[in-house]
Amino acid sequence: MAKRKTIKQDILEELQDARLGIYTTQIAKNLNCSRTTVTKYLKMLEEEGLAVVTSVGDIKLWKHKDTIEDENKKESLMNYILPLYTLMLKNFDKIKVDQEKAKKLGKLISKDFKFDKFIDVSLVKSIEDLIKSLKDKNYEKIANALMDIVDSVLKPLDNYDWEEPFIATDKNIIILRMKDSDFITSPMHFYVLSGILEEEINNFFPITISISKIAKKKNMVDIEIDFLK
Repeated sequence: MAKRKTIKQDILEELQDARLGIYTTQIAKNLNCSRTTVTKYLKMLEEEGLAVVTSVGDIKLWKHKDTIEDENKKESLMNYILPLYTLMLKNFDKIKVDQEKAKKLGKLISKDFKFDKFIDVSLVKSIEDLIKSLKDKNYEKIANALMDIVDSVLKPLDNYDWEEPFIATDKNIIILRMKDSDFITSPMHFYVLSGILEEEINNFFPITISISKIAKKKNMVDIEIDFLK
């Protein structure tokens, strides 16, 4: 007879699944138990070195210890990868890599790297909301979900902000407006990115993603998303 899992084990699994961290109230909701009970076991896991807590304002965000270790490894690795990636982009012109080839490279990277294996629970929820929004034609919600997806792929590499998106409901088009990207001087980066995003999102529904405008002086990049009918 299989041994029944304890609440403590259930909470530990919640922490393992939530790669970006999870709030106490969300764990209580997921496991259908009281916040007091969850807090009690979280503190036990913290004392055992299996859980780590960080503060986001007045709210505590809990993570599994392996997530923290992975983040430290990624940060160390990124110090080597990012300069190499930037040099590769700057040399694309020398080997005649055009916009279409850069986008195709992004698609191949997405397939080989298997980004879907690293998608966290919150991102999956974002995609679920996005699919529902498509049916309801709630374009603002769609735009917000798309920005969340872009952030999940790009934020570890880049510092940027979002401007108000442009929405053409009659054409089923949304244009995300990215501002102050560190990669504005390496425009091929955005074509690689468009390939990665298009390949990933097409796992859920058909779209095309293109870079409609790169304005270096204004440090603005327009990412156009066309929902295929």
